[in-house]
Amino acid sequence: MTEWDIFPFEGDFRVKELGQPVLLEPPRSGEPGGPPCDSCTRPDEHYLWVDDDWRVVASPTPTAVPFVILETRLHHDLSDLPHDLSTRLGPTLQRIEAAFLSTGRVGRVHVNRWGDGGAHFHIWLFGRRSVPSSSSGRFFLSGMACSRRWSQTTGGPCSTPSARRCKRVAASGI
Repeated sequence: MTEWDIFPFEGDFRVKELGQPVLLEPPRSGEPGGPPCDSCTRPDEHYLWVDDDWRVVASPTPTAVPFVILETRLHHDLSDLPHDLSTRLGPTLQRIEAAFLSTGRVGRVHVNRWGDGGAHFHIWLFGRRSVPSSSSGRFFLSGMACSRRWSQTTGGPCSTPSARRCKRVAASGI
């Protein structure tokens, strides 16, 4: 990977040795034997956008890379996601991407899924800043600086034109 033009690191680096595999996955928050589920007790006011089945949350504090998490209201995994939620997943991701892009500060939105933390199906969406044309194609998620405006756009008070536009797009039903 270090040869890739888009890889953000140079030189030698070591991959950490993995521990021994476990026979059973440890329970996640919200599963029997796991810790309580914080998402289930979090009020809708904590989220940027909600509907009957989905919620979008951002970090409460500024982060190096602006991101939001799309999560189901109920506990699901990808393997048991109801068909109606599966069919709405794509358009919902497109709405979130449109909201990111409408800020004028995001060039691309990267979508990732990890299912280890909680019992809610959740997808992470990261906004990669717009880059000068001379840097086009570079991997800019690493080391991207966050400004106060980003926290307002992704999770803070809706006090800038970009933040208001972002929330309008997210709510527009694109």
